[in-house]
Amino acid sequence: MTLTNKDTYSQRFQMALFTLLKRIGPEQHANLGVTGPQFYILMCLHREGSCKASRLAELMEVKPSAITVMIDRLVSHGLVIREADEQDRRVVLIGLTEKGRQVLEQVKEKREEIVTQHLSCLEPDELHAFIQSFEKVAQTAQATKQGAPRETC
Repeated sequence: MTLTNKDTYSQRFQMALFTLLKRIGPEQHANLGVTGPQFYILMCLHREGSCKASRLAELMEVKPSAITVMIDRLVSHGLVIREADEQDRRVVLIGLTEKGRQVLEQVKEKREEIVTQHLSCLEPDELHAFIQSFEKVAQTAQATKQGAPRETC
């Protein structure tokens, strides 16, 4: 493969990925009152359980001040709660509320519906090859991120 072909494949991949994410992102959150980053926080809390804001900032690779603003919005919408750690009352943990769990499930269901719809254009063998290839690219990206795997939710 020549450099020109690699560049073309890279550009085509980037454009296709951008188009897909641009389409799926807003659609999955529509009418549920959460943004993409807020959904990611809900997902992290679901997987990690209650945790400190600094842990969420670390998982999202943002500054603690940025995560505080997002958490404030989620608290005001009743999706997460701040609570004192039972082991150390000085520590404040962020946890999901029941409403937060419901919104998380609704977004996940909507996302599943949207992705399934978009993948329906592929034949079963094409879908299998696509998923295998995409997983391989994702694994490579995970393994090569500055020489160490990135911790994600």
